Amino acid sequence: MALVGRVRTVLRLTRQRTRWWNWAGSLLGLGLLGLIIARSDPASVWAAWQGASPAWLAGAAVFYFLAPWLRAWRWRLLLGSLLRPDRSELFGLTIACYALNNLIPGRAGELVRVILLSLRHGVPWPTVGATAAAERVLDGLSLAGLLLVGIGLTGFPEWGLLAGLLGAGVFLGTLAVAWLVLRFGPEGPTGPSRLVGHVRRGLGGLGRPKVLAAAGGLTLVSWVVEAGVFFGVGQALGLDLRPAAYLVVASVGNLAWAVPLAPGGAGSFDLAVREAAAVLGAGPAAAAFGLLVHLVLWLPVTVTGIIWLGWYAAIVLAEGRPDGRGSG
Repeated sequence: MALVGRVRTVLRLTRQRTRWWNWAGSLLGLGLLGLIIARSDPASVWAAWQGASPAWLAGAAVFYFLAPWLRAWRWRLLLGSLLRPDRSELFGLTIACYALNNLIPGRAGELVRVILLSLRHGVPWPTVGATAAAERVLDGLSLAGLLLVGIGLTGFPEWGLLAGLLGAGVFLGTLAVAWLVLRFGPEGPTGPSRLVGHVRRGLGGLGRPKVLAAAGGLTLVSWVVEAGVFFGVGQALGLDLRPAAYLVVASVGNLAWAVPLAPGGAGSFDLAVREAAAVLGAGPAAAAFGLLVHLVLWLPVTVTGIIWLGWYAAIVLAEGRPDGRGSG
């Protein structure tokens, strides 16, 4: 259980150094959630939920797990020859990451999955962390691209176009920084140059065109799958929205969720989805839709991720061997 103790130590130090942001972000997120409730009619939201189709909701909840499976496949590609964990392990770490992000401020799940994989397989954590950072860049570019496509198909207002262009610019800038590190980053045995070397190895997948193309394709498909969850919840509520509208709503909501405010994107995600859905024709049902789609995205993966994380800690980490095999 020494590895579990080290993970707890890292999390404790991270919370101490980011405590002010966690408190501020959580309060802001809860304030946005309160704004949604104040601007909505709880009775109408509850009535819409009661009339929702259980079959559509169950299908959307199950369908969502395809998205983290595709992202685990992408992570495997980005890790390349650095280490070769089973895709099932990466899938479990991905949903555990989502679960912890949903429960702990500051997107702590990202750090946990990096540390766990690093400790178990003996790869420096900055190297593993660089692959996770590459994933976030691909996610941001895909969401911005899907948002721009959806805007073109739906005639969404100009503020959506500005948000898409801003998101694309931020993540393209991050990708440019990654390229500069790959191209010019100095390596050395100690100090910052050693850290740069670790990060450079982790970003190596972005420098291989076939890997980058495959990872980018998996990223796009995974976000289309997630937009399908929004579509399923919309069908459950009987919304009359065009399929392209769900691309816009899913992209706007997840770009808002990317900002590490309250756990699980509480408030920021709900407000973004509500406003986007209302503009696209959801009308009074927009609040019920935003809150329900958040619940469908939040509850199943959180429960599953926590259960898997408990198994991983008790069965794999407790064995105390890097290859995960017991002595028997």
